[in-house]
Amino acid sequence: MKIQSILLRIFYGLFLFGLSFLTGLARPAHSAEKIYFTYGPLEFAMSVDSLDRFAKTGEITSDFQFYAKFMKPEDLNELQQLLQQQFNLSAVAVSQMTYTAMGEEVLKRLGYLVQTQKRQNGFYALRSALILAADDPEGLTLVNIMRYFPSQGIRINTRVIFELQNLLATFFQYRNSVVKTITEQANAEAIANPIPDTLPDILQPGPFRVRKQTLIVKTREFLESDIDLYLPENQEKPAPLIVISHGFGSTRSNFVDSATYLASYGFAVAIPEHIGSNLVYRQALLEGWLNTEIYPDEFVDRPYDIKKMLDELETLQAEGVTWAQGINVQNVGILGHSLGATTALSLAGAELNRERLREKCTLENPMLNVSVLLQCRANSIDVDEYQLHDPRVQAAIAVYPLSSVIFGPEQIGNIDIPTLLMASSHDIVTPVVTEQIYPFLWLQHPEKYLALMVPGSHFSVSAPTENNNPFTPESAQEKPRDNTLGINAMKSLSLAFLKVHLHQDDSYLPYLSASYAQTLNGETLQLNLIRSLEVEQLEQTYGQELPLPVFEVMSNE
Repeated sequence: MKIQSILLRIFYGLFLFGLSFLTGLARPAHSAEKIYFTYGPLEFAMSVDSLDRFAKTGEITSDFQFYAKFMKPEDLNELQQLLQQQFNLSAVAVSQMTYTAMGEEVLKRLGYLVQTQKRQNGFYALRSALILAADDPEGLTLVNIMRYFPSQGIRINTRVIFELQNLLATFFQYRNSVVKTITEQANAEAIANPIPDTLPDILQPGPFRVRKQTLIVKTREFLESDIDLYLPENQEKPAPLIVISHGFGSTRSNFVDSATYLASYGFAVAIPEHIGSNLVYRQALLEGWLNTEIYPDEFVDRPYDIKKMLDELETLQAEGVTWAQGINVQNVGILGHSLGATTALSLAGAELNRERLREKCTLENPMLNVSVLLQCRANSIDVDEYQLHDPRVQAAIAVYPLSSVIFGPEQIGNIDIPTLLMASSHDIVTPVVTEQIYPFLWLQHPEKYLALMVPGSHFSVSAPTENNNPFTPESAQEKPRDNTLGINAMKSLSLAFLKVHLHQDDSYLPYLSASYAQTLNGETLQLNLIRSLEVEQLEQTYGQELPLPVFEVMSNE
């Protein structure tokens, strides 16, 4: 979802840019390249040259001065950073992605805000400007996009800006209210269940030596998947199997550390490579070898890849393969990140919600939730009958899943195994309220957990070297990320959860608590773990009718 994240960032930048300048009133500036704003009967303009000079040097020209005096210093600083932001994408990559179904959907929605001078949707103009700007020596920046916009002027739809301002205000206000509710619940649970003064440090490697085994499985008609297995040595009994499912555009190698860690505590760990949505696929797409961001059948193929892997392991056991005898294929845990988390929930019992997909994907999707566009790709699946749930999966960990439309409350409620959801409050790829917190409320199984990182992002559990952050190091404002807390949270909570629910080892219960989660807190990131939450708590904190219903009923019900 790299280009979609970048387009959302551009959209956010243009939105803030337009909102900032609407605070002042001035006569139109005279320039060959202008951005126009309409405020009632008045029309104002700003030259792109002035913005370019401000972005590069911080200089406030006479053309820009009247607008700048209405902005706070921190707003000016943010605007300069947005204008400087450079995205490391080639013209070929931008062209490929903006011609995909998802890319076009994002641009059409952005086109309601950024219009041509004749007030037409800026979809085609934006696509052209993005491609040309990406080919410019100075790179893909907001200023260059404006320069290459194929119209005498760019017209910002102020009506949409004001609507979005209200929508964003409500969105952030409600998100903050929900986060506050969860923080209060976590504090209450921590007080009610304090941990012992001393607990062993489970972030250290476990007692077992680990060896690696590679397996090749024919998962699809013409494809073979490479699977890395990490096996604990000298186990007395067959080890429960943990399957790790990587996210879109990622790869199995990103989870070597987590796999080795879990294996050192007595689990067998398997990491399959999802051929149709891995790093190689994403690179081929960006280089122009593919023409679709993700094939709809990938939502079905991914769970089936894992089911076939489990079948193959059972076959190897029946054939007497020695190393396979040490794996308990009937006691499986699934851990997934992002699209891999959606895969995990499918295997746990959430089938694709065809009715909800048909209804929600025919409407105008929320512009602020790009994950809905990806989920709606599943609406094109032409397979009539399938079963994604696998009864061998006994516990599920879903880190930043996409779930609101592809599953909804109807299917999430069908999950009948212990489930741990991990979320971040400031995730813009899979917004936390609809994609993780509401699904936690939808879960019916009594053994459910929600771990919320504040103010984490979609990449808070990822090592900085991984290839899954859409903002590359070449970006002007990219800063090194310290994801130690997120990584430690995923490792320790996953271990405790799997020890309790697969090994049946209750000595790890203290680690599955709000009080233990708080011991992992850092200066910039806090971890809240809760076991329960009620809709009434959200309503009480928010103080009025919730802007997003928790259990949204479909119109055909």
